[in-house]
Amino acid sequence: MQLTPTAEPLAGLNPAQREAVLHYEGPLLVIAGAGSGKTRVLTTRIARLVEHHGVDPRQILAVTFTNKAAGEMRARIARLLGHEPQGMWVGTFHAIGARMLRSTAHLVGRTPSFTIYDEDDLLGVIKRLMERHKISTKEYSPKSLSGAISDAKNALVAPDEYARLAMDPFARTVTKIYSDLEAALRLANAVSFDDLLILPVQLFEEHPQRLAEYRGRFRFILVDEYQDTNRAQYKFINLLGGEHGNVLVVGDDDQCLVRGTRVTMADGTTRAIEDVRAGDEVRSAFGSGRFGAARVLRATERSGQRVGVEITTRGGRRLVSTPEHTHFAGYQLGLAPQLHFVYLMYRRATGYRVGVSQVYTRGQKKPMVGFAQRLLQEHGDALWVVGTHESEGAARADEYLTSLRYQLPTIPFVARRGSASAPPARGVVHDQDAIDRVFASLDTEAGARRLLADRGLSALHPHHRPRSRNANRRNVVVTLCGDRRGTRPMHRISVVGNDAAGRETLESLGLSVRAAKRDSRSWRHETGSVSYRALCETVDRIGERTALNVFQMARLGAPGAEARATNSLPFTPAGSVLPGMAMFDADGGYDVVEAVRRVPLDAPVYDLDVEGTHNFVAEGIVTHNSIYGWRGADIRNILDFEKDFPAAKVVRLEENYRSTPQILSLANVAIAANTERRGKTLRATRPSGERVTLVGALDERDEADFVADEIAARRSSAANHLLRDFAILYRTNAQSRAMEEAMRKHAFPYRLVGAVRFYDRREIRDLMGYLKLIANPADNEAFRRAVAVPKRGLGDTTIEALAGAADAAGVPMLAAAQRPEVLTAVRPAARTGLADFAALVLRLRERAKEAGVDELLRELVDAIRYGDYLRAEGPDSAERLDNVRELIAGAAETVADELGEVGLTPLDHFLQRATLVAGVDALDANADAVTMMTLHNAKGLEFPIVFLTGLEDGLFPLAKSFDDPRLLEEERRLFYVGVTRAERKLFISHAEQRRRNGELMSSKPSSFLAGLPDDLVDRKKTVKARSMGRGYMGGGASAYRTDRSWGTSRYDRGESAPPTAGARRPGTPVERAAPT
Repeated sequence: MQLTPTAEPLAGLNPAQREAVLHYEGPLLVIAGAGSGKTRVLTTRIARLVEHHGVDPRQILAVTFTNKAAGEMRARIARLLGHEPQGMWVGTFHAIGARMLRSTAHLVGRTPSFTIYDEDDLLGVIKRLMERHKISTKEYSPKSLSGAISDAKNALVAPDEYARLAMDPFARTVTKIYSDLEAALRLANAVSFDDLLILPVQLFEEHPQRLAEYRGRFRFILVDEYQDTNRAQYKFINLLGGEHGNVLVVGDDDQCLVRGTRVTMADGTTRAIEDVRAGDEVRSAFGSGRFGAARVLRATERSGQRVGVEITTRGGRRLVSTPEHTHFAGYQLGLAPQLHFVYLMYRRATGYRVGVSQVYTRGQKKPMVGFAQRLLQEHGDALWVVGTHESEGAARADEYLTSLRYQLPTIPFVARRGSASAPPARGVVHDQDAIDRVFASLDTEAGARRLLADRGLSALHPHHRPRSRNANRRNVVVTLCGDRRGTRPMHRISVVGNDAAGRETLESLGLSVRAAKRDSRSWRHETGSVSYRALCETVDRIGERTALNVFQMARLGAPGAEARATNSLPFTPAGSVLPGMAMFDADGGYDVVEAVRRVPLDAPVYDLDVEGTHNFVAEGIVTHNSIYGWRGADIRNILDFEKDFPAAKVVRLEENYRSTPQILSLANVAIAANTERRGKTLRATRPSGERVTLVGALDERDEADFVADEIAARRSSAANHLLRDFAILYRTNAQSRAMEEAMRKHAFPYRLVGAVRFYDRREIRDLMGYLKLIANPADNEAFRRAVAVPKRGLGDTTIEALAGAADAAGVPMLAAAQRPEVLTAVRPAARTGLADFAALVLRLRERAKEAGVDELLRELVDAIRYGDYLRAEGPDSAERLDNVRELIAGAAETVADELGEVGLTPLDHFLQRATLVAGVDALDANADAVTMMTLHNAKGLEFPIVFLTGLEDGLFPLAKSFDDPRLLEEERRLFYVGVTRAERKLFISHAEQRRRNGELMSSKPSSFLAGLPDDLVDRKKTVKARSMGRGYMGGGASAYRTDRSWGTSRYDRGESAPPTAGARRPGTPVERAAPT
């Protein structure tokens, strides 16, 4: 098809987009913010390669993450060129892998006609292998084994290596199936979906000539959404493009870097950081008090408003940086003043607590930093200092208020010596059972996470961790400038242990291991290198074989500079620096932090990349220029791109063409709390618009009604919006039920993206089948569904025999199941199973006459052990259980406020309402309808008006992220995704109470809402929330009161609203009377 070429492709590009498009050969990393036009950059660059540079389209490989994105890319390129480029490969990783394997199948033990097994095919093979090994499906589900094998493949862990690493019964079971599965796939001339990536990587590594052929074929490689690549995808691109280096990757890593003011140059003069250029030499610490000249490799600027951290020292130095910037700072004996600390301590499998300690330096026999000793005594895993005070009284008061406000115990994790009951009685701190009961009864993770957020501390960077060896995780110390040999600065890693397995692991990686002491079982591995990144790679390799605790230190102080002080300090984000900490000065001595405060930043910020030493002197303080961390495979890939391709050029797309300034400013504030970020601040090109509206609702139905009412109002306004202009986003699929019902009440067509409608989900259909049969024993279709779940040993043959007998007797199948005389064609054991099932249904039918539908559902779920059934089904059980709980919640709502229709029992009414909701016709893809989806499905999409719902602790962020800082940062990234989907108007909502497990539970606003600036947000409450709610809402510790007018709000800054009569603890059941 001949197309008319688009006008000059470069027209309308901003300078950053133009820079990326004009780049010809060599590696290019494009850091693209939300709505910054990255797709346009990719397609325009491809068109320019073909049209301007004469590149044959067959030499271009473009990788996308969805088939839809691949199709859109082809169409855009065709429009730009005026014709469809022939021979260019555009597709997903899996589609491209399959294409490669068809022509090279014989090299990986297949023929070109190999079959690609889907999940059902694979599960069938795994089930048969489990039977062969006599592995019970009750102990391990086929899905769980399949998931573990998939994870191993995507991490490029082969069966033999997996077997060597297997340490627990589940892993050893996976080992048995994994190797046999590979053999079965080869025998069947089949591959799994994961193999479409794994086998090409294997092909490249084992057949270099084929790799050379593909490298010659694809001279230019472009990859979208690079931050989402797993290890196998990363290696695929690295192998394919590693030689010619013509690789362009686009990703949104959102990683923050530094800001400084006056930088000390190598000649001793100072220069404003904005005037420092690549090639300049700065003064840099070489280790152990030595300084020298180090070259600046690159200098970059970031724009946009931020929050900064101002550090003032005893020596009069003042340094301002972004909170994420890494300093070298820590408490040092002989330097730290006699401070009293309030700390937050964490212990795995127990939880969090707060306590008080101090620095013991005056006259004590053994000077120490008290909280370090306390952590060791209680076998804790991490500790954060959340307050510093000059007097014990002030610290105790802070501890008391913190404990009450965040519901965190002050009792120790480990019982103190002495008896709790023997005279004299000593209380709960001596009773381990009582201590365990306290921690088991409290959700300390939620309180701890709120506390850290409110104090501006990073969950990823505790102030102290024990250095003692942990049986589950191995300690690795990485020391910047930690090796004093020679004149060049060298860095060092150290690993110690006393176990044979650990030693064997390191030796298998080619690392030298020696005895720590003569005639000792203990061993040690130490390595020095001028390349800090090379050492980090070694740590990564070790981390792939065993769990690690990585300690990052900098040995920059002069030996003996201060009494009792070591010459090393830990890496500490600016946001976690506290008064009393020591920092390195420009001469290798120490300066002590006197004050730390948050300040607004409305000027550009800067980043220097310093060669070799990775530090420079800013405002007389030695500071780190960047941090290379140990992250999950996904984000690490984009952070490592410049390491893999040293000549890489970096372009940042920071202008947003989607959202208003208000929405983008809020997004920038929200994501700033993440520590693992690369600097990028989105700037809007749209004109100013409405402020973001934060809405507090009474419950999920009130929240859904608000959304529907707002849609209705905006549709009838002068703007005359279409339904397709609106999107409703939520964290979990279970939240869609209330929204679906609200849309139906308003007769709004809606489209669920990437999900099955609530009442069409399998687990909901299972339970609805039971309810229909309980309500109508003559419903044979409901009988067929219910009797099949969970499995009862009643196969298709039995059910068909029952159906025939029922037809012959002229009775429903349920009635026939109770009559052995009509079941002569059914074996005796099956007759017993049918009779038991019928008895269950009839018992629940009797209960339905007096119990509410929610009670009936709970009894049903317990009676058939449906939770166990779902958990045995596979890794998606948590989400499916959430859907079950949501169904129970919906049933409770029916009982609460929708009864009264003549002739309908509660069960009849519930089934009728559910049928009406589920009966909404499927929509045409182009129909005008409201869009509803989870945040995961919203990536890459945009809508004029967005409702971001369910912002409550435990729901968004999910409760499982409370004790996992990496998961919490992923949750915050999802929040950022949700915010940046909105073009013109954004609503964020939360409920004061929400049904969970069928009970109405109180909720707290999400900590993500903490600290949202007043000038960006309008805070409102629904009529129900104002009249029936708790009287407060908002972010974090702050609260506000709402006047009678809808939109007027006033903050009570500095402390939470006082508890009202009958105030409830978050997560406790509440009662709500039915409206009269």
